[in-house]
Amino acid sequence: MNYKKAILLPIFLSSFFVVAETASEPAPSYKKNNSQQQMLLNRESSLLSKIEKLELIKSNTQNPLLYKKTIQDLEPLYKEIEVIQKMQILIAQNNQNKIQASEDWLNITKKDIASKISSETDISKSDSELLLNKTISLLLNNLKNKNIKISGLGSFKKFISPSRPGRNPKTGQEYLIPKKERIRFNVSKLIKDQIN
Repeated sequence: MNYKKAILLPIFLSSFFVVAETASEPAPSYKKNNSQQQMLLNRESSLLSKIEKLELIKSNTQNPLLYKKTIQDLEPLYKEIEVIQKMQILIAQNNQNKIQASEDWLNITKKDIASKISSETDISKSDSELLLNKTISLLLNNLKNKNIKISGLGSFKKFISPSRPGRNPKTGQEYLIPKKERIRFNVSKLIKDQIN
């Protein structure tokens, strides 16, 4: 691999992190937003019926004091309707963003990452796929022997989970779960600060 390709390693790793961080996000929950939308629709409907009654009084009254009072009563109702409509727009946009983020994650593959590297640099797609594969194999090979820390991205740490007692849920039979090597990825503070 030549010097230019070696410099592109951080670009790959940042693409890799975006994929990994998106994977760790919880699945979007729309129940809360739907109940908020329903509550706003109910309130909007209630306000519109009040406005309709007051507008009818305003148009039919001959009494100047009643007319003025009706106008004063209508003003806050119209303002509240305007606020409700803005909130409904924000909730709809929020739901759309969650759906888009979810769809983006479901569609990202190793080929997509290689294409992104290729499009943002002046190396071919096949070279970017080679770079991606080499980087992944380098990470995997080094994880067998030691921890890996990539500044600005995070660290892969190998640890051993101790053996512990277990139970077969069907039979109830107890047995010993053997100790096992595991890998944990911790995101760097820099990335956490950028996301939040």
